[in-house]
Amino acid sequence: RKVLAGAVAADTMQDPYLVNEMVIMGTKKFGVSREEFIAATKTQTSDDPLTATTLRIAKALSYSPVRVSKDLVHEILVSGLPTHKMLVELVSVIACVQMLHRLERFYLFNSRVPDRLAV
Repeated sequence: RKVLAGAVAADTMQDPYLVNEMVIMGTKKFGVSREEFIAATKTQTSDDPLTATTLRIAKALSYSPVRVSKDLVHEILVSGLPTHKMLVELVSVIACVQMLHRLERFYLFNSRVPDRLAV
C-alpha cells in the first residue's frame, strides 16, 4: 500500500520521474502490478477497501493536510481503517515523497541556472 500511496503522491505533485521510481520499486521489490499503479494513480481505486481508503488519503495529503475532507475523516473513524499507526506511517511516507520531490526540483532548478555569484 505504501508504494502505491507514494505513487499517488508523486502523480499528484506532477512528478513523472518519482512516479516511475515508485513503479520500479513496487514491481521489483513488492510484486505490485503496473495495473495496480495505473488504478491507484488515475482513480485511487483498489479491490481492497483499506487500500482504496489509503489511496484517497494519500491523494488528499499530497495537496495539503487541509484537503483531507470531513467525509474522509468520518469514513476513517467509522471503519477504524486505517488504524492510527497506519495513518502515522502513511503521513510519514507522503512527507518523504514530498521531500524527495522538493529536492529533485531544487537540484533540477540549480543545474539549469547559471552561477549567480559569477561576475
